[in-house]
Amino acid sequence: MKKRNVLLFVLAASTLGLSSCGETDVLPESIKISAEGNATSISVGETLNFEATVLPEGAIQEVVWSVVEITGEATITTAGVLTATKEGTVEVMATSYLDSDVRGTYSLKIEKAKDIAPTSLKVVSSTTEVNIDGTTTLSVQVTPENASTSVTWSSLNQEIATVSATGVVKGISAGEATIKATSTVDTNVSATIKITVNEESDVEPTYDYENMAFTTHDDWVNGENDTPLKFKGKVAHITESSKGTYNCWVMNGSEGYYLWGLDEEKQVLELGKSYEIGGIRYQHTDGTFEVKNIEYIKEISETFDITVTDITDKKPNVLDNIRPYLGGMVEVKQVATSEISVSDTKAYNVVVDVKEDDFTIRIDPSVCGDDEFAKINDKLRNLPTGYLIDAKGIMHAYGYGGAKPQLYVVKADDLVVPELSDADKIQLAVGAVTLPNCVAADATKIDLPTSVEGYDVTISWATTSEYFDNNGTKLSTPDRTTDAKFTATFTLNSEVVQKDYFVTVIGNEELETVHTFNLEDADPENNYGNSVTKPSYAEGKVTLGNPQATWNLKNCLISSTDSDAHDGIYGLRIQSNKSADKTGQVELQTDFEFTTVDFDFATYGGDVFGGTLIPKYSIDGGETWKTLNKEYVSNSRTLETIRVVIPETSTTMRFQLTFKENTGKRLNLDNFVFYK
Repeated sequence: MKKRNVLLFVLAASTLGLSSCGETDVLPESIKISAEGNATSISVGETLNFEATVLPEGAIQEVVWSVVEITGEATITTAGVLTATKEGTVEVMATSYLDSDVRGTYSLKIEKAKDIAPTSLKVVSSTTEVNIDGTTTLSVQVTPENASTSVTWSSLNQEIATVSATGVVKGISAGEATIKATSTVDTNVSATIKITVNEESDVEPTYDYENMAFTTHDDWVNGENDTPLKFKGKVAHITESSKGTYNCWVMNGSEGYYLWGLDEEKQVLELGKSYEIGGIRYQHTDGTFEVKNIEYIKEISETFDITVTDITDKKPNVLDNIRPYLGGMVEVKQVATSEISVSDTKAYNVVVDVKEDDFTIRIDPSVCGDDEFAKINDKLRNLPTGYLIDAKGIMHAYGYGGAKPQLYVVKADDLVVPELSDADKIQLAVGAVTLPNCVAADATKIDLPTSVEGYDVTISWATTSEYFDNNGTKLSTPDRTTDAKFTATFTLNSEVVQKDYFVTVIGNEELETVHTFNLEDADPENNYGNSVTKPSYAEGKVTLGNPQATWNLKNCLISSTDSDAHDGIYGLRIQSNKSADKTGQVELQTDFEFTTVDFDFATYGGDVFGGTLIPKYSIDGGETWKTLNKEYVSNSRTLETIRVVIPETSTTMRFQLTFKENTGKRLNLDNFVFYK
């Protein structure tokens, strides 16, 4: 890299006609970034051109482009052409090729992809005739092809036929009805279709399914929409859809088909029975693969086995890898849970780690039914992340803008969760119990929990501190800040575990303030609620506080949104990282003589608890840093005051807080006060 940089410098210098014979090169000092049309926002899928001007005039203009992804995502080319890929905010950065400390930034908001208005619509149906009480499902074709297919449906003759919000036409009485589709993006664009409603038995199938050759599973998952399919198999699972209709899965060995929108009165399929089926191939805009407009059902005596395919080694998060198994029964074995958010009322995902990739196990009451849903929840509730489970279910795909594979669990017995041992339960209970990091001088009691919700664990407490009794009641306040040790004994049947907790007890010492840093002197906020003094997570220095001092903020910004915990106008928002050298850090880089530091911190917004801060100090101007023997864990969304006592006297120092990698996600910091 060093050689490449030097070559680029020589090339750039030659291009600009700079001389090395006695003349001084103009060194870069700052970079100004401008966007095409001065745009401050674009939509997902759009591109935007950026230009960088390196100052002062005459400085070499070559820069390296990059994107700092705050809550959104984007890519940028070496020429400064950005493509937005996910909603949120990003920061575009240009860095001087000659001096990586010289940078310019530009905040950009990425909005939801804009719906493209169609110029024309065409209503499509596999049939234009239905019986009274019969149904057919309509869809639309749009011009151009990438235009929105979102429409509202209406019947101009409701006494003859009605139409649902999803385009399901139902015959009411004999006659002809006009069904209209109107674009939701541009209501001036519409189209109609005429549907004839006949008396019973007047409608013939659109295709001669009786004499049609059987199609393949590949025809279903890789074919064209609105093509006819004929297949056979056993009904493996049935689920209610909407009033009057139901959905089901028909399977034959490892192959399966998802049948959508069957009439529960007239198109009766029974669980466990075998059938020949004829219908239309369809891939919905939400990514699901379906067989709809079922016109041919013939019960047969042939028997079929249902094969359960182990997809653990098939990288099941990739759609192409699992296409052969869509609609079929699959399983993953010994996969580690990485995210569980059990809900008693609505569908949710269990994210598991399959060969170092995330894979979704879907728990949906509309698919598995309320009874099985409750049983599945009982198995997953309080299950720790990282726990190994087996899961069997139906292979499915779902996702607007790109189908994502997921496994539907339909029976609680198909989810194998090893029973938690008493040792497991007690360790989980130990991990769930926290005490406050600090106790204020005027506090009267510490809450010492005696149980943990979800576990049959009892907890007893003891302390050697002269300032508290074993119930957490404060007996007196120390003259100087000190740590109190509390020992918890966790008991479950024959399992007993002890854990020590250390709580800083703020004392009655008289302290003199030498520096405060509360962000209230930062510059006004930008459109995203961040101070323009430090609007992004990109590493940078600020000069603030009383008296003013230099602070280096790494993976940290100055914020004021409602999701941030802060006193006054501003606070700091700092984020963690999987890498220790990239995680958030707040560092005082001006020397002060101090012995004690107060600061407030809290977990940001709805992030998970557990974010951990490591305090350090330096007595040699930042050359080396000493780590204190205590870490601070945030388990609150409101600001908690921490007091750190430095084991040094009569010397100037610097101070640093490092966000411990892989703990929590984001924290808020505020109200730094340094005392001596």
